Amino acid sequence: MPYNPFPKPIPSTLTPDDLELLITNEVAEGYFVEYKKTLPPEKDKIAKSIASLANTYGGWYFVGVQEENGIAEAICGYDVSESPKATDRIRDIVKSRTDPTPVFYSQTVRLSETREVLVVYVPGNQQAPFITTDGRVYRRVADSSDPVYEHDRFVLDQIVERGKDPSRRFEAFCDDQRTFSRAEEEGAWLQLYFSPNPLERLAALAPQHLGSDRLAALIDLSQTPLSIPLPNLPEETITGSIPFDTAQLAGQSVILRQVAGKSRALNSLEIELFFDGRAKFLVPLPGIAFGDDDYSQARNQTAKSALRSSLGRDAERELLRFVDMYRLWATIAVLTSFYFQYSADLRQVPDLRWAAKLRGVWRTVPFADSQAWGEHVKRCGLPVNMRDDASTPDPIEGGHLLQQEEHRALWFGIVGRVSLAMGLPPDVAADGVSRSFDFLAKSL
Repeated sequence: MPYNPFPKPIPSTLTPDDLELLITNEVAEGYFVEYKKTLPPEKDKIAKSIASLANTYGGWYFVGVQEENGIAEAICGYDVSESPKATDRIRDIVKSRTDPTPVFYSQTVRLSETREVLVVYVPGNQQAPFITTDGRVYRRVADSSDPVYEHDRFVLDQIVERGKDPSRRFEAFCDDQRTFSRAEEEGAWLQLYFSPNPLERLAALAPQHLGSDRLAALIDLSQTPLSIPLPNLPEETITGSIPFDTAQLAGQSVILRQVAGKSRALNSLEIELFFDGRAKFLVPLPGIAFGDDDYSQARNQTAKSALRSSLGRDAERELLRFVDMYRLWATIAVLTSFYFQYSADLRQVPDLRWAAKLRGVWRTVPFADSQAWGEHVKRCGLPVNMRDDASTPDPIEGGHLLQQEEHRALWFGIVGRVSLAMGLPPDVAADGVSRSFDFLAKSL
């Protein structure tokens, strides 16, 4: 568990009374804490302190706390007029003077009209090392930030190896633990995996999900129409939902399933929501049948013509399985919006890891009822998957990292990468999605 000197979840809003606990409990500087009376004028010193915490075990950086022999002695604050907009300044300094930029959370605690304290929390278990602009890798040693010199290969290797842990944990998380019967072996699935980064941020969510009332609330949330943002159109949304009717506890998670009209003994559309903010979405790929020269489900004339010219032989038609990409895109859009609605605290998380796996997609064909798809097929032939499994990224490793400002377009990015993994070029997928908003709204 991360070190926390306050009896509140990380990073809750702090008060002056919370800060007094630093004195009451004689919290000392060390591996997890650094005190500054005023904000250092040297930007490199600030970057060095934040990077050293991120490179070691994470911790707290306080500005406006006076220490004596390393122990908090007074919550004095700094003059607001001398350091206005301190959180913005910290963000800009760390972003411009470390590579890559570590995740951290900053807030100011107002003591009076003229004085305040800056509190910066730096999570541990990040993808270190973080290198400052002077070309050094700093780490916490006792109560100071010391550089790792080029000849100290062992310590540097330790930092690098520890920095790989988040990727390893995420890769292990991206595993489908379900058991399939023989009757299900022909099914094709999309598996989506989401995880806050760093993961420790949401470590205290478990209790709120226990109890029948909480499970029923999740079912109700899935049945409530959600606003789905459209990329590049900030003011426009579409509305939709994918209702679930069964919820059950599974150790450290809640599983929602869609079983109405289906056999409860077989796998179906499923969401697994973990108490630490992670989620798994297990989606059967929506099929569409073209047989006996019947292409009525294709409304676009170019797409219909491409199908007719490509599917001349009945024997070949029976071997291929077409995936309705419009319906799959709509499903991705709703499930992603549901995830953000479920875990509203993720809006405070700068980064999000995600990955997607395709299972059982041998001989599948991604079909989009659009002119771009038809023209692509006429030029290049049907995109038939000859592998049973695919993933994005490939290999999974640490997944795709998404910054907070990109959350709005997350579903659109997933659509593009999943479509690419299934055999559709990016321009064909982007054209199909951009032209299908009306379809998406109707299909939801």
